[in-house]
Amino acid sequence: MSEKSLRIPAIVLAGGKAKPDMIVAFGQENRALMSLRGRTMLDHVIDALQGAECISSIVVTGNVPDSSRYRAVPDQGGFVENIFTGLEQVENASRVLICTSDIPFITAEVVEDFCINGNALLADMVYPIVPVETCLQKYPGMRRTALSLKEGRYTGGNMMLVNPDFMHAQRERIALAYAARKSPIRLSLMLGIGAAIQVALAMTILPRLLTIPSLEASAGRLVGGTARAYISPYPEIATDIDRAEDLQAAQML
Repeated sequence: MSEKSLRIPAIVLAGGKAKPDMIVAFGQENRALMSLRGRTMLDHVIDALQGAECISSIVVTGNVPDSSRYRAVPDQGGFVENIFTGLEQVENASRVLICTSDIPFITAEVVEDFCINGNALLADMVYPIVPVETCLQKYPGMRRTALSLKEGRYTGGNMMLVNPDFMHAQRERIALAYAARKSPIRLSLMLGIGAAIQVALAMTILPRLLTIPSLEASAGRLVGGTARAYISPYPEIATDIDRAEDLQAAQML
C-alpha cells in the first residue's frame, strides 16, 4: 500500500473520569471535555485527525456530545472495553489508529508521520516513543515519565497502530496484560521471569541495560504477537494532560 492510498480509521478513547485535582480545578469530570485555548481537548485531537489524509473515519468512545465529525459510542466503563467497543465499529480495516483524547498538541503532520512510518513496520502493534528531552524542551513545566534504554531516555506516546484481527484474537490476553500492568508478579508470569527481572533491573539499579529490540520482544510475548516501537520526532504525540498542573502549564504555553 502506497503512502497516498493509506486510509486508516481512528478510535479516540475519551472515557473515564479525570483525576480529582483536575475536577476541582476545572469543574469537569471528563478530561476530554476540559478546555484548552477556548476549545475542548477532544476538539483539538479531532482537528488533527480530520486534517490527516491517512485517516478515513473517526470513532470516539466516551460520554461526549454527538458530532458530525465523529461517531460517538458510550463509555463502556474501562480502558480495554472502550478499545474493543471502538474496534467493533470498524469493519474490514487492516490497520486501526488508537489514540487518547488528552494529547491536544498533536497535528495532522504528527498523525500522518506515525501512520505512514508505523504501518511500514508491519507489526501487530506499533507504539511511539519519543526522546524525553525533546518533550521537556518544547513543553517545559509538563513532567514526563521516562525509561533509560541503551539507545537513550524515552517516554511513551499516546497512540497505537494495531492490526484489528490480532486484537480480537488476543483480546483475553491483552485484557490480562492491562490488568497486570501494576503487578510485578503477574507480569513476571506473563513475560517470563528472565525478561521481568531484566526490566526490573533496568528500571532500578542498572539503567540502560535494556535495548529497544529487547523491549519489543517482551511486549510481543506479553500480548501474543509482534510489537514494534517507532521513535517519533514529535513530542506532541507523548505530551498528554492528565494532571491539573499539566493543563495549567499548557494554558501558559
